[in-house]
Amino acid sequence: MTTVRFDTLADAIAAGTQTPPPDDVFIDGYAAPGDGGASHYRVALDAQGDPIVANGMPLLGTELIVGGNFTTDPTALPNTPWTLVNFTWGSGVLSGSSLSEVVTYDFRAAGATNPLPAPGTAMQWKVKTNSGGTTGRLMAIVLNTDPDKNRTLEDVGGAATHTLSFYLREGDYGLQLSGTTSFNRTIDNFSLIEYRDQGQVNLFGYTYLPMPIGWNEDVTTPYTGVLTPEMFGSGAKIDDTVAYQRDDDAFRRLVLRTNNLVAGGYAPTIEARGRYKCALARHRISVPKGRDVSVDFGTSGFVDLSAGSITRAEPWLSIRGPIYTGTKTRLALPASAGATSLGVSDTTGFSIGDWLAVTSTHQYWIGVSGVKGYGIAYAGEMAQIRDVTDATTFKLGSGLLESYTLAADPVALPVNVRRLELGGTCTVSHFRARGPGDGQSESNDEEDEYLRTAAISPLSITGFERILVEKSHCENFKGSSIVLAIYVSAKVDSPYTLGRDYTDSSNTSPISQRFYGISLQGGVAAAVNDPDGKYCRRSVDCGFANLVNYMSDSTVSAEGLICSDVVVTGGETFESENPPGGHEVNNFSLINHLARNVDGMTLRGKNYNIVGLRMTGGGIGIGGDITTAPSTYTETPFAGRINIADSEIGGPIVARASFESLRVVNSRVRAATPLQLIGKHQSHVAVLDCDLEGDGTGPIIWFRYPEKLSGSDILIRGNRLAGGTYGFVHDGSTTEMVSEIDIDSNVFEDISDAYTSMPRGGGRSWSTDGSLRIINNRQRGTPPTSVSDTGTIIISRYGNEFGDGYLTLDAASGVISLPARNDLPLREIRVSDIVGTQTITAITGAMEGRILTFRIRGTYAVTLDSSASGGNLELGSDIVITSDTQRVGMIYSGGAWRKLFSTV
Repeated sequence: MTTVRFDTLADAIAAGTQTPPPDDVFIDGYAAPGDGGASHYRVALDAQGDPIVANGMPLLGTELIVGGNFTTDPTALPNTPWTLVNFTWGSGVLSGSSLSEVVTYDFRAAGATNPLPAPGTAMQWKVKTNSGGTTGRLMAIVLNTDPDKNRTLEDVGGAATHTLSFYLREGDYGLQLSGTTSFNRTIDNFSLIEYRDQGQVNLFGYTYLPMPIGWNEDVTTPYTGVLTPEMFGSGAKIDDTVAYQRDDDAFRRLVLRTNNLVAGGYAPTIEARGRYKCALARHRISVPKGRDVSVDFGTSGFVDLSAGSITRAEPWLSIRGPIYTGTKTRLALPASAGATSLGVSDTTGFSIGDWLAVTSTHQYWIGVSGVKGYGIAYAGEMAQIRDVTDATTFKLGSGLLESYTLAADPVALPVNVRRLELGGTCTVSHFRARGPGDGQSESNDEEDEYLRTAAISPLSITGFERILVEKSHCENFKGSSIVLAIYVSAKVDSPYTLGRDYTDSSNTSPISQRFYGISLQGGVAAAVNDPDGKYCRRSVDCGFANLVNYMSDSTVSAEGLICSDVVVTGGETFESENPPGGHEVNNFSLINHLARNVDGMTLRGKNYNIVGLRMTGGGIGIGGDITTAPSTYTETPFAGRINIADSEIGGPIVARASFESLRVVNSRVRAATPLQLIGKHQSHVAVLDCDLEGDGTGPIIWFRYPEKLSGSDILIRGNRLAGGTYGFVHDGSTTEMVSEIDIDSNVFEDISDAYTSMPRGGGRSWSTDGSLRIINNRQRGTPPTSVSDTGTIIISRYGNEFGDGYLTLDAASGVISLPARNDLPLREIRVSDIVGTQTITAITGAMEGRILTFRIRGTYAVTLDSSASGGNLELGSDIVITSDTQRVGMIYSGGAWRKLFSTV
């Protein structure tokens, strides 16, 4: 093979014709931006292996639309693919009518003699809208056999020749223009052509195609090497008034060339180290099963998408494995959580090692229908085949996370089992991008559905066995910064999400309400390290891979894959709505994260482990926005196992959903009611070694509503419970006999009404076997009006330094002598009731640091004589107690009793 080298591409072009042409041309540098820089080109060959002459590979395909120049009435064509609604044809144009107009071209019609190319093909759609009339809105839409997969590209109502780029999807069948009543202009061109430009250049009288730099054809496949946007013309246009079209074209050429190389067995690395200005989205790199792909932006690469228009759009760049090619069966037998065997209708087409998507089309995963915060999602997960046992049975590599039931008609509403086709490893490094703003919420008006930010998520990676993303920086978008979906393993390191751009006039709120950071959807396992989020919704969002978006035969909008096994470690959230979390996730851990000035965190999935969270400005909600008694909703949302440990929370922990267990350990919570449970099931709760402080307006720990189905097995131990009306309130249950409650070794501080409350009556049922225990607790600060509000319930009480630890003592000549046993859990003394008033000058027998509450019995006044000669009361002034409800708290310090509080 012959090889030549040139300093610049211009030198190679100027070299003249050579026959036969060199096989490979290497360019060492560049003369001006946009000329390719360091590059490698190989002569293009035709099907017979002969070199293709210059201009022998057209940049565009042939016209696919029949009758799109409107020289004749398109609806009069034989078997016409055209449908006009409130448009009329005449004089070579289509005229609007100030009504809601629609133009549709259907490639399925017999008259559409030029069929659409294969899915994944890049297309150029042109619509020429003439001036005159009023502009209105005319939305360009790609139609799909599944209406949920229709794609609105942008508004073409303005007077111009509009060029739209998109990639065909499975199921696309037509194009549509949909106008509003204010649109009444004319259209005189409607064109669709395939993009074929792969960055080819004419050298020596022949056509040459870019090749990865540094690849070696002598090594075994897949071939490696580097492609750059500069090789495809990036940077050539520096006139900002032309909307940076050249960088858009360069990336489209790069993607098309990459797709052709990958399909041919190559695994190139894309290195995008420059600064790129783009306005168009929807580039897609398609990767075969098992093939690797890498995109590296280095330390200097940056994509400026701020020139994008405000339209509903796909990601700027999507990198996708095959995902699904149609092999599917369904469950024939129910499957329990943990099951390692699946009984299906047919195992044909499946093999050992295949990854599966097991998805129900009828089984609600979690939540309460119609309640804010609960999306409609059915159970679904990925699993791998360990063995195909027989014609109807799979053995799985690990147990299922969910149980799957069969519908009454399991064919009409199946639990689908699809074989997934996944790429190998996708690696993206140092991706940095800035979006076009619009930091506020999208409109709720369906008519304005298209008002979304271009490149809603600048990068999407879907359908790989392994995904690696490191050191991304995404700013001022709406949607998600990077979407990772349908993967086996994902690792993300140091992603940065900056939502609110102060220079964007639409960002009038402190938070960009619809900008998420890393979005994890439907994967098996993911680890995110040190995510930073500022002015965004949350820096990491775990959710649901809706199969309608990924699989052509999915028609149930709630069918999909639930994200599972996510670990987020470290990082910081500032001035955002939530720390990392999300809706549809099974097994989520957040470890050592700092969240400042946030609204709080909602746990809407199952099984959470929150450790080392420092959060100011909000609390933790378990489940969606349920605020009423459990009897008011029919479903029983189940949040699994919840563990909150070693954390500082600036708002309440509210368990709105049921759970398998709830543990709050060594954590500090500040709220009116720091811990509140309102779900149907409130059993298996442990609150250990926590500092829970209220504001004096409500209970500290509150198990609400007697309509609950369960509320037993509760351990409250070693906590500081301060600043509430009650320390612990349990409203009981009218459906379960509540048992096994241990309130043990807590410090109750400044509780106003009672330390504990367990109401009677109202159909409540409490255990009588002694399993309700209040033991070894202490009080601090101002005692409550009564120690316990439990009435006639049988409660085991002992070792408490309140309530059951007072003694009534006599005063002899104004002196009260304490018992010699100073280890007695004595917290209150009451002076004996005698006829007539008394004056107390001393209380003897106390050890240093002893704390007492002093009360009287009866109605005769007792005076505590402060600073009396020979006495040991130093209370600041005399205190006269006239009622048995009045109390004085004292501590013995420095040889005298000193006042802590007084209710006199």
